[in-house]
Amino acid sequence: MKRIRFPKKQISLFVLGVILVGFSFVSYQLDQQEIQIEYTKPYIDRSPAFAIKIDVSVDSDSDIDATANIGDDGATSYLDAQTVNAVDQVITEGQGTGYVAGVDNENDIDNDASDVDGVTDIGTQGTFSNAQGTNADTVYMNIQEGNGAGYSAPVDTNELHDAITDTDSGTNPDLGTYDVDSDMLADDGTMNTLTEENTGGGGGDDALYPTSFDSTLTEWTESGCSGSAYTCIDAQGDGESLTGTSGGGGGTEHANFGFSGASGNPVTYVNITIYHTTGENTNIEVTNSTTTVSFNFGSGSGWETLTVDSDGGSAITTLPTQAEINGATIEVIGKSQGGAGAISLDALYIGYDWGGGGDNYEFDREFQFQSIGTLDGSVERLDINTGTMGTEDLIVQIWEASSWTTVVTLVDANDGVWINTSITTWLDSATEYFRFLGGTEISDTTSNTWEIDMVLIHIEKTEVLDYELNFEYQWTTADATQTNEEVSIWVGTRSDAENIVVDYWSGSWTNIGTINAVSTHFNFTATGLTTTYTLRFTGSTESGDSTQTNWDIDLITLHTWTDVVNDYELSWEHQATSLPAYSTDNAYYMTILGYYSATASETVGVEMWNTSSSAWIIVSGFSMTITEQWYNVSIDCGTIGICSTTMTWQFFDDDRSLDSDVDTLNIDYAGIYIYSLSMTLTETTGDIPIIPDSTDYAMTENPFNMVIDAGENFDIQIRGTDTTGTPIASNYVWYDSDNNPAGYTQLTTSWTTLYSNQDLSTTALQFWLWSNIAPPLVVQTLDFTLEVRIIIYVP
Repeated sequence: MKRIRFPKKQISLFVLGVILVGFSFVSYQLDQQEIQIEYTKPYIDRSPAFAIKIDVSVDSDSDIDATANIGDDGATSYLDAQTVNAVDQVITEGQGTGYVAGVDNENDIDNDASDVDGVTDIGTQGTFSNAQGTNADTVYMNIQEGNGAGYSAPVDTNELHDAITDTDSGTNPDLGTYDVDSDMLADDGTMNTLTEENTGGGGGDDALYPTSFDSTLTEWTESGCSGSAYTCIDAQGDGESLTGTSGGGGGTEHANFGFSGASGNPVTYVNITIYHTTGENTNIEVTNSTTTVSFNFGSGSGWETLTVDSDGGSAITTLPTQAEINGATIEVIGKSQGGAGAISLDALYIGYDWGGGGDNYEFDREFQFQSIGTLDGSVERLDINTGTMGTEDLIVQIWEASSWTTVVTLVDANDGVWINTSITTWLDSATEYFRFLGGTEISDTTSNTWEIDMVLIHIEKTEVLDYELNFEYQWTTADATQTNEEVSIWVGTRSDAENIVVDYWSGSWTNIGTINAVSTHFNFTATGLTTTYTLRFTGSTESGDSTQTNWDIDLITLHTWTDVVNDYELSWEHQATSLPAYSTDNAYYMTILGYYSATASETVGVEMWNTSSSAWIIVSGFSMTITEQWYNVSIDCGTIGICSTTMTWQFFDDDRSLDSDVDTLNIDYAGIYIYSLSMTLTETTGDIPIIPDSTDYAMTENPFNMVIDAGENFDIQIRGTDTTGTPIASNYVWYDSDNNPAGYTQLTTSWTTLYSNQDLSTTALQFWLWSNIAPPLVVQTLDFTLEVRIIIYVP
């Protein structure tokens, strides 16, 4: 049996009823002589032990609701909750349904072969595997900046001429000869001799007719012409003419005639001749590159001539050279006076003479550079190494904007020297054209030669540094399912204070952090993490960086994790079996000795299993705290399905909202405590005794035995009632706690204490019933019910 403890201030009354039916007591007296006739078994011949209380401890853990217990009792068990001793069943809270297991992954970088942006890596990288692994180990991958897009290597080069060309042959054909062109390719003392060509002597004249016609300003009419309009006036008297009509009321007629094909040098005489049949007050304007002249001719027909001497003999000077003749435009403008008029032209030409003045030595030869590699040098020169120079100057020109521009003039005093001239102003193409030109090209009667040892373009350029870093690193198996995601980078030392900028790729680069210290590690949020995740390392100074920086990288890893979400709960079932069948005459109590080692103000409750509804019913009033004590709470057996021969209860904690504290339940004893409210004794019949006068009669051969197991001190009380339970008075029934009639007490209708303030060591009590019948002898029959109750004291 177990001790049981009740809540303070509660007094419980429990009644043991004993029914004795039809007891008959008969007394006789014969002549003052005492004769005792004892019938066999005139009394109750046995009195087995009756328990006032039934205490059944837990006899198994349970899973009656098919839901696993939450908690762990470790090396202890329910067996440790059956007996009050120093050993407890200790149940530690377990994880409930809100628990989320933590995940902590480290995934080192997979590869350095990524090129998601199509940009070539910049810099040098050490052993990539040194940045892999699970731990930082101070074995480094060194990365160092390299030359970026802004880098320009130092240049100190000589570009040699590649070919002999004739860029301007349309207007200035080659004149003079090269001895051996290739002799200008090396500074070896082997000369290329330049010799002038004699273009004078013999002389000649020619008439140059128009080769183009433009009449967009008015209407012109061809007469008898078989070709283009300008062919109408290529001869006089051939029946072909060109007429421009201004119309009535006055006006003008315009005609532009162009010329080309003049040959022969030097030009010594030029005239413009026109034959017209009509054309009152007609004006002629002659235009070339430098001058415009005009003259008028009268009405009627005839030749009109404008003479231009190349030596300036005429008051009007134009077309003094072959080039100007070829570039001339003659515009005929007719101005009628007071009415309709017309210009009718039959012939128009430029007449010129050349030569006839003796020798004329000229030189005009080109050379070319086709593969000039650098166009932005700080030094860009045309360098010419001379030999013996002629007395005439030798002009060096560059072809620029479709014309020749003088670079330098070599003079007679420049024998055997390098003449170095800057061409930065003009050098703008990988192909450039130059020419040597004689200093005197008209009326030059002296033949000159010039020796050229070498011609080159010399380019110098200072190195422009632009140290940059650009490396990609990639995961192809990244875990993107966790709630926390970080890129972790461990670094060692660096050569200077420049930082590393760390970006990730999502179609473009986005920054996630900067490595700005040494011998430490950095955690950057892995923004936009996907299974394939790419990083880029660049230097923090990427423009005009003249310092080459290197960094030691120890480890690049992806740290992804989900924090543990604790939900410590308690849900533990106990079960007691072999209980008596449920009776409304019984009182049921849950009795627990234990405590709850909560880290906060958490408590433990108890709920009972309702077998009818298959649901838990909370036992009200039960709240176990951190104080070890007896917890006794009445069970409402009126709730159907709770009290039966097998009863199951469950301990639960009251904090089930993601509790992060691990608490324990210590149970020294757990069970069901039942008090019996009625008990029936069966009558044993026998012969009626003859009782002598003044003789007490023992109604019970053996005592009534009661087994007591109270939680605190208690009283045993007794009274008599009739068979209906109504208290009765009797002068014939007495009781005592021993079998000695001395000191017995009369049974009355009121509760009388049989045993008072018994302590916890008391486990069994007994009492006897007596009858005291005095003379005269009478026959007395009394039916009554004996009621016994226990009162437990609660401090």
